[in-house]
Amino acid sequence: MAEDDGPGPELAVLVVDDDPAVARFVVSALWRMGVPDVRIAHDGNEALRVDVGPSSGIGLVVTDLQMPELDGIAFLRHLASRGYRGAVLLMSGADERLLKAVEGLARSLDLNVLGVLSKPLHPADLAKAVRRVRAPEAGRPAAEVEVTEEELRAALAAGQIEPFFQPQADARTRRVIGAEALARWRHPEKGLVMPDAFIGLAEENGLVDGLLDCVLGEALSASGEWRRAGLKVGVSVNLSFRNLHRLTLPEELERLARLHGVPLAGLTVEVTETSVAQQLAASLEILTRLRLRNIGLSIDDFGTGFATMDHLKQFPFTELKIDKGFIEAAADDRTARTIVESSVFLARRLGMTTVAEGVETSDQWDLVTGLGIDVVQGWALARPMPRAEFQTWVVARGHG
Repeated sequence: MAEDDGPGPELAVLVVDDDPAVARFVVSALWRMGVPDVRIAHDGNEALRVDVGPSSGIGLVVTDLQMPELDGIAFLRHLASRGYRGAVLLMSGADERLLKAVEGLARSLDLNVLGVLSKPLHPADLAKAVRRVRAPEAGRPAAEVEVTEEELRAALAAGQIEPFFQPQADARTRRVIGAEALARWRHPEKGLVMPDAFIGLAEENGLVDGLLDCVLGEALSASGEWRRAGLKVGVSVNLSFRNLHRLTLPEELERLARLHGVPLAGLTVEVTETSVAQQLAASLEILTRLRLRNIGLSIDDFGTGFATMDHLKQFPFTELKIDKGFIEAAADDRTARTIVESSVFLARRLGMTTVAEGVETSDQWDLVTGLGIDVVQGWALARPMPRAEFQTWVVARGHG
């Protein structure tokens, strides 16, 4: 991940802490990092009176958790309800497991949590968080694009939805062995629209099957083209929980794969734990029938859903994708590292391949390789790219 150490004058920071000494320390440290616009609130109630909207310029909120009256957890709930889209950095003197529980709660509120800092704070840790906010790809949200159901229906009819492909590589040899197809919308007026803006809309309005058809057809067409060019690269596609109503899906996938000359073993479908839980009976039938056809089954975002062990017992998964949150935290968080190690051990005993999602740095790559993970996916390897660019990129790496 690229980092920017420049002054970043557009960044404003809100510091929330009831201890004046800590607040002064944080403000002083931020000033030395070239952040002149630092605003202070001495408790949660005071912080709620601060404008954190897009026009405020506040891209980072640094908040204590243990405060009188309105504590940090309640403040985070209010922050989320106000639609705050910047980054959040938590700090507290509480024990590590409690801090991680709060971090998980904040993420469940759809807040962009950079992490948790234990008190007393170290300036280097604060500087790292500021660099991440300033980096273009570090999670500062792009301007939100609003689209309508009618626009999405028109886009599906016009073929404006297409997959971009994010490479997957063997963790040890670094050879590209697969790609995940990720939906993108080339809007004629709004540019490239990311899936967060339209996946939920598709699920709410019965459009997920049409969306899957667009991505799946193009993904298998691309995979067939790559294979004819000598690139034996597998492809993965994501299923929504609403796709799991579609009882004809196994036959349709088989027909499409054969049409494009893709062996069924070269196709993997990805589902999340949550989607499986929402449609348990239908999921079990469809996913088992897919596996009978030798199509790979991947459980995505492993460890973030419910009844994980029961799902692994019932479903014939072949791949386990470890959520990027655990990968990012594993270097410094013993609990996260233990979860990753346990996941790798469990997958190995069950004969499943492990994939590390969201690997963004060479240090993270080295870490997951040392933990025994099989496959790496993330910006440390490459960003998602269109099909033609993907083929050129793989050939340029000498993998053709």
